[in-house]
Amino acid sequence: MRRWLWMVWIWLLPYGFVSAAHKWVVYYAQGIPKHAQAYEVTKEWEEMASAIEKRWRQGYDLIALSQGYTRWAAVFEKDTGMRGQSYAVRGDREVFFKLLRRKIAEGEAPIEIAYGEGVFVGIFAKGKPVPKLIIEDHFDRMGKKIVAMWREGYVIDFVRYYEGHWIATMIKKKHAPIQTIERTRTWAQFDRLMQQRWREGYYLTDLHYGFGDWVGTFTKTKRYDAQAYDLANGWGALGEMIWRRWKEGWRIVGISEGW
Repeated sequence: MRRWLWMVWIWLLPYGFVSAAHKWVVYYAQGIPKHAQAYEVTKEWEEMASAIEKRWRQGYDLIALSQGYTRWAAVFEKDTGMRGQSYAVRGDREVFFKLLRRKIAEGEAPIEIAYGEGVFVGIFAKGKPVPKLIIEDHFDRMGKKIVAMWREGYVIDFVRYYEGHWIATMIKKKHAPIQTIERTRTWAQFDRLMQQRWREGYYLTDLHYGFGDWVGTFTKTKRYDAQAYDLANGWGALGEMIWRRWKEGWRIVGISEGW
C-alpha cells in the first residue's frame, strides 16, 4: 500500500511543479473611463463561446481573451464604442491567417487572437480603426517592420505568438505616441523592466508570452494615471484580486499567461 501511494505521489509531482510554474497576469490602469467590466473563465472553448454570447446579450464587448494551462479566460467591458462583434474559429494556421486578412480587408478590426485546444480564435469588431497586419516567423523580422511602421505614424495594438509565427496589428494615429517593445526570458526580469518603464512615463498597453519570452508593448500615453498588475497561478486567487482592484477604481487593460 505504501509503495502504491509513493508511486502516485511521484506521478503527481511533475503536475504540481508545472501548475505552480504557470502564471496568469492581469494588468490594470487608473485614469481611464470606469465602464462596467466582467470576466469569464472556462475549461473548454465551447463553454467560453457560450459565455461570450451571453455577455454580448448583456451589452458587453470582449476586450481580452487568452488560453493557458487548461483554462480560457476573457475580459468584457460595456460602452467601448465597438459594434457588431463576432468570433471565428479555425483549426488550420494558414486558413486562419487568410481569414484575418479577409476580415481586415472587409473593414473588421481584430480585437484579440488566441490559440488553444488546437484551434485559433479571432475576435472581430466594427467601430474601431482597421489595422495593418504583420505576420513573421522570427521576432527580429517582425521588429524591423514595426520600427518602419512607427516612422509612418502607426502604433502597436497587440502582438501575439502562436504556432511558430509572430502576429502584430498596428493602427495609424494622427498624433502617434512613443512606443517601445520589450522582451525578457523571465517574469522577474520583465517586472524590473516594467518598473523602470513606469518611472520613465511609459505604460504597459499589451502583454504576451511567446516562444519562451515575455513580450510587452509600452506606450507614452496620457490616458493612464497609474498602473498595477496581479499575478497568480490560479483564477481562484485572481478573482478576489480583481474584485478588490475594481473597488479601488482600477480597470483591467489586459490579461496574459505564461511561465
